[in-house]
Amino acid sequence: GEPYFADVWNQQVRKVSGLLVSCLHVYSGSASEDAFDADIAAYTSAVAGVVRECEAEGRTKAVYEAVQEDVRGRSVEKMRSQICQFEDTTSDSTDFYGNFTNNTIVLCSACKDLSPRPSVCPWESMCACRSAMTELLQTKVYRDCRTPNSYHDEWHTFASSYIACWGSSLTDAKWLTDAAKLASLRQALQSY
Repeated sequence: GEPYFADVWNQQVRKVSGLLVSCLHVYSGSASEDAFDADIAAYTSAVAGVVRECEAEGRTKAVYEAVQEDVRGRSVEKMRSQICQFEDTTSDSTDFYGNFTNNTIVLCSACKDLSPRPSVCPWESMCACRSAMTELLQTKVYRDCRTPNSYHDEWHTFASSYIACWGSSLTDAKWLTDAAKLASLRQALQSY
């Protein structure tokens, strides 16, 4: 934006160019002060949740930091390859992923209650990180933030990059919507 202000000392009207404010500071979407405060609290809590969950465990933290750096460079490649898709590098999982899926959203859902947790499942910390990103996307502050502020807001950009996971492989959604496919996936996970 380009706000104007009165410089009364020098008796001039001045304009500040290129001022971009974070989504949190431009939000004005609620009718009442209590609702406004609740929306701000929900957003700050969601941001804190992403940090807490995505930095809770070493492997997930390393992925999260690499993805954040990539997103700052305006790329979603690491988001797609390291968060949208899960690859277990400690076991021979290529056949499993080839026969089923390595989509993190699908696997987090299918692996949720399995104990012991198969190695082809995303780490619990990765699933918690993914859930925290989803929570951030659902806040009113995130949803109401518009350009150019949203483009320059670090959290809005990071959360928006996660949307790439939803459209990266539309066929993977069938693992959650087709009961027979979901049952076969769960059975394969239990016997893995």
